[in-house]
Amino acid sequence: MKKYFLFISVLVISIAEANTGPITPAEIDQMMNDPEGFKITQAINKLSYDAKQKELAKKSEVKIGMTQDQVLNKSKWGEPQYRRTLIDKSGKFDTWIYGIRKHLIFKNDELVSIQY
Repeated sequence: MKKYFLFISVLVISIAEANTGPITPAEIDQMMNDPEGFKITQAINKLSYDAKQKELAKKSEVKIGMTQDQVLNKSKWGEPQYRRTLIDKSGKFDTWIYGIRKHLIFKNDELVSIQY
């Protein structure tokens, strides 16, 4: 019985994490002590997640010529994981890195290259 309960608990946690992100230790305690309350909390979190996804869908893709501010606030790309800056005699180059193969390159605050 304990193995079955453990399997179901891990399955529930995996599903919840897929929908709303990592589960905290407090949420695990809540799930164990108040399963109905946990379901309500997860439903609220899912609604919040869905609202964020709808808001993201309204944002545009990046386009050559956008400023850094436009990419951050008006595009689906948002905040990069890493940033690198190079300054030479032709200007300032900022490379924004999103994962392994996605890069944006700005020259003097204007998007000049999109790499996938």
